[in-house]
This record gives sequence, structure tokens and C-alpha cells, in this order.
Amino acid sequence: MTQDIRHVAVVGAGGMGALFGAILCEGGLEVTLVDTDHEHMDAIRQSGLRISGLGGDRRLTLATAHDVTQVEQADIVLVQCKGTRPERWRSR
Repeated sequence: MTQDIRHVAVVGAGGMGALFGAILCEGGLEVTLVDTDHEHMDAIRQSGLRISGLGGDRRLTLATAHDVTQVEQADIVLVQCKGTRPERWRSR
């Protein structure tokens, strides 16, 4: 059985996670960025995610969450946390 992928959760909203989330969002998918940094998630929620560089400067609107349990219904979960800190997500 195949399933259409519509919603992607990106766990870890640092440089790489935010970039992958932006690319997926621009590709038409619903994306939720998940990170335990409440200040960072609140800033993205309030002001959008600013991406600059190739393709020009732009600001994207993405959903955010503080805990992986908030995205249990995602079709795919992409983990983008540093290899030095996997314990932050291991038990969740």
C-alpha cells in the first residue's frame, strides 16, 4: 500500500533542519519544525523562517512545535539534530 506524503515533521530546527524544512515547504508539503528551543520556535512562529542565498531572500510560514508528541500524525519524521546531542530526542 502506498501513501501520499503530505506532512513532514523536521526534528531539530537548526541550520540544516530549518533549511530542509524550507525546501520541503517550498515543494508544497506541510512542514512542522520541532525543537526544544522555545525562543527559536516562537520567533519562527511569529515572524516566519527567513531563508537567504540561492533563490534570493524570502520568509516562509511554517508550523512549529516544542515536542515530538505534537507531530505524531506526520507522514514522515526527518531527524536533523546534532550527533552529539541525540539524547534530547531518544526517549520521546
